[in-house]
Amino acid sequence: MVPSDDVSFLISDGREIFVLVLRADLSHPTFALDEALHGELADRVDAVVHSASLVRHYGDAREFQAANVDPVKNLIAFA
Repeated sequence: MVPSDDVSFLISDGREIFVLVLRADLSHPTFALDEALHGELADRVDAVVHSASLVRHYGDAREFQAANVDPVKNLIAFA
């Protein structure tokens, strides 16, 4: 795994879990990560929290598609 801002903590039943904070380009099918890291993440990740989006009440539909819809499609494919 790459060096990151990961945080380890224990949940109540004693299992150790990790939260990995990773800067990536969700508009890219492999998140613009190298193939090995993308593959490792695909094998090991149990959950993804995605809270980024383009939020405003006006704009070009293609921009909203590229910023909001395409990244979610990539995350679904990853899952």
